[in-house]
Amino acid sequence: MKKGIVMELGKSHMVVMSQSGTFYKAERYAHVDVGEEVSFQPIERPLIRTGTSLFRTMARVAAVMLVFFVALIPFWIYPKEAYAYVNIEMNPSIELELNKDMNVIGLSALNEEGRKVIQKLSNWKGSSVAEVAERLIRESHNQGYIGDGSNVMIGVSYSASEEEDASFTASIDEQIDRQFDSLTVATFEVPTTVRDKAKKQHVSMNQLYASRYLLHERKERPMKTFSPSEWKAFQAFYHSE
Repeated sequence: MKKGIVMELGKSHMVVMSQSGTFYKAERYAHVDVGEEVSFQPIERPLIRTGTSLFRTMARVAAVMLVFFVALIPFWIYPKEAYAYVNIEMNPSIELELNKDMNVIGLSALNEEGRKVIQKLSNWKGSSVAEVAERLIRESHNQGYIGDGSNVMIGVSYSASEEEDASFTASIDEQIDRQFDSLTVATFEVPTTVRDKAKKQHVSMNQLYASRYLLHERKERPMKTFSPSEWKAFQAFYHSE
């Protein structure tokens, strides 16, 4: 008996590649699939002799390429490079990584409360930012972190290779605000430099932006970013005097 990998299946026969790289025709087993390793008894002389070093090299290259492309499939579906980062802060502090289609490709907790909320989520990758944000906010409510009338701060920062897109930020604000009438949701853009500093300091970019760039340096409401109610909620959330 020989051992090999099933390469092709017919009605009554199968083609098997032996460990030496030689193809044989053998009687088909009842329950076998292409790619399975089987023990078999050849019923004919080898279909193709592949003992040459050239063929073995090509076979190895083909196998390596197959593994390589299979490994890349997740990266084609969910590109590793993020287009934007969204920090949802409501005591649980959570950061979402988004692609240009506004789908979530990454999710990370920035504090212990955020970690507990994320643990309850599954099958979020590839979902829209609105859907994931809704699930995060509802789970935060279920765990008692927020209630009706709570303030939710949403900071949006773009990757260094991308330009800020006001329509992108406005769309996020509209989608989330539409679903939570009982909450005050303030959405604002955070400069890339601020996010980079926050990442190095292991703090949320919203908190750093609030403490260094708004509450301490700009005493008046930035008209293009907040409505009066959002500015009031922002000051209350970050304990402005």
